[in-house]
Amino acid sequence: MGRFKLERSKEKGWWVLTDTDNLVVLKFKEHEFNESQKVSFLDDDKLVIERLGAQGMARVLREMGDYMFRCWYSIALPTPVFEFREDEENNRFLLIRNGNPRFVVDIQDECNIQQLSKALIDAGNFASKMGNRVK
Repeated sequence: MGRFKLERSKEKGWWVLTDTDNLVVLKFKEHEFNESQKVSFLDDDKLVIERLGAQGMARVLREMGDYMFRCWYSIALPTPVFEFREDEENNRFLLIRNGNPRFVVDIQDECNIQQLSKALIDAGNFASKMGNRVK
């Protein structure tokens, strides 16, 4: 299991992100990560704060925010039509379309943006040729 664990809260519309290494818990409202954060700890508050210190606590919270931006952008912030998402556990990189039609492209090989753009154009041309076969 990785360092971070993301779960739906029992409270509707909220999520809970846990840093299992540092015992820090961050609760936030879906799509309002920056505006709604509530910090708590899995261990005694004073012990965690003493162990991490002010700079350490700031670093941990920054790393939690970086993780959410990198891996769960559409949960943390207002949902864009397109997003790139890094799936660290499975060592994958995803291109996600959140609009209609919704789809996910699993980018399995390293490539630059020009190669990816050409491949997506080719995929669009292929889809156009398929016509009404896709339902």
